[in-house]
This record gives sequence, structure tokens and C-alpha cells, in this order.
Amino acid sequence: MASRPVLTTAAVAVAILSIVKVSAGPSQRRGSRVVPERAFSSSVGPVSASVIAAWRAHGAENGEGVRVEQQPATIFERAWILDLLVLWRWQGRAPDMAEGGGGDSGPGIRFVPYRVAVQGRRDLRVEHDIQTDTVRIDDATKAVRLAGANVLMLDVDEREVRVAGMAAIPRFEIPDAVEAAKAASADVAAFVGSW
Repeated sequence: MASRPVLTTAAVAVAILSIVKVSAGPSQRRGSRVVPERAFSSSVGPVSASVIAAWRAHGAENGEGVRVEQQPATIFERAWILDLLVLWRWQGRAPDMAEGGGGDSGPGIRFVPYRVAVQGRRDLRVEHDIQTDTVRIDDATKAVRLAGANVLMLDVDEREVRVAGMAAIPRFEIPDAVEAAKAASADVAAFVGSW
């Protein structure tokens, strides 16, 4: 019987510590309805033997699939809208990750960086321009248009990073964007593979 992978303590800590609630102030009551605070969640870490992921999502609000009459009891009961999931894939085993970031959290942010530093101190970066729906990969001068995609699949070799594919996934209700993307897209599931 195959067993599911177990995240390392460090990966779990990164995932849990990066769940952030952001608001301009406390929840506001409008008539008989309570408008929930805006919430953001992000995570970074290995998701298979050859893939490292970084992602950012925001809590679904009124008009995005969640009632505003009541706030979820916990962060994990909230429906999420994926802003961007970046998947870096190596041929063979991915190098050890030294550090990474899943994107800045907060309202009104235009550029959101996603990055991982791997063994040998190679720094892989993607900068997401939310207003133009484009990304810049590493030091590329030309931006790549996402055209509504919110999953970016990248192949990494010794010298360069290439776009291998893109996908769009709807809102999700489980606390892991990678698992949600794998469930929603056969292309993402095949790209990530398994442990």
C-alpha cells in the first residue's frame, strides 16, 4: 500500500506561518450582514521529488463564491481564489531548497514576487504583475502574458528556465493550492508527478 508523502517540519512551518489575515480594519457590519476581513495565504516548498512550488491565494469574498453573512470559523474553512501557483520542475531530483517566498500579502499590491533559492545559491524568481496579468521570469526583459491562467509550470535546467505550460483552476476549498490544482487539471497533476 502506497503511503502519502509527509511534509517536513520546516515545510509545514512555512505553510502555516505564511497564512496571514489582512484588513483595513475590523470586520464591518453593513445592515444585518458582516463583511469579512480580506485574507491571504501563501506557501513555498517541495511538492514532489522534482518540483518546488510557491503560491499565493486570497480568501473568496462576496461575488466570488462565499456568503458574507458569516465569517468562516477558521482559515481552513474559507474558500480561496488562487492568485498564482508557480511550479519549478527539474529533470531528475530537485536540488535542496535553501529559502523561498510565496509572495507578499496585502491589499493594493501590484507586483508579487515568488522565489526559491536552491543548493548552490541559485535564485529562481517570478514577478507577477497583477494589473497587467503578466509575469517576468528570472531576469527576462520580456513579460509573459498569463491570459487568465493562474498556474505557471516551469522547466529548470542548468542555464535557463522555460515555460512548460499554464493552467487555470477555479476557487478551491482545501488548504493546499497544489492539491487543488492537481485535482482540477490533469496537466498540472502530470507535471508535478508524485513522490
